[in-house]
Amino acid sequence: MNQPINAIDPASKIAYTFIEIGALHNAIKDYGFIPIRSDGTPMTVVYLKEYDGYILDGAPINVWMTGEWLEGQQEALMPFWNSGQIQKPTGHALTAPVVPMPPEVKAQTEAYQKGQTGLFGMDQGTLLTLGAGLAAIWWISRR
Repeated sequence: MNQPINAIDPASKIAYTFIEIGALHNAIKDYGFIPIRSDGTPMTVVYLKEYDGYILDGAPINVWMTGEWLEGQQEALMPFWNSGQIQKPTGHALTAPVVPMPPEVKAQTEAYQKGQTGLFGMDQGTLLTLGAGLAAIWWISRR
């Protein structure tokens, strides 16, 4: 079961509770909703345009709602964390368990990555991990 996330509508200043990842993603994207922590302070929101996904306090929405990372997501975000572009999550978000990527996402990612060796000097294994993680961020934000 998903853990709810509260978010404020900037137009009405009313807080709403979201229990579905896709609904929160769309509220942020379409209406500028601001996710808030349990203490009422706003979460840091980063939009990854190339994957149409949102990172909240350094982790994808799915981590906050399901309490789990999809395989490859942490590896995909590592360069952003290391460069300081995205803050590294703390507490339970960083230590949440990693679960297998859904088969349809994995198959889609592998098909895309086939033959992509040499991109930015990365080998196929690194590309697959990076691509899988970013595809997972995109896929989970659509749910």
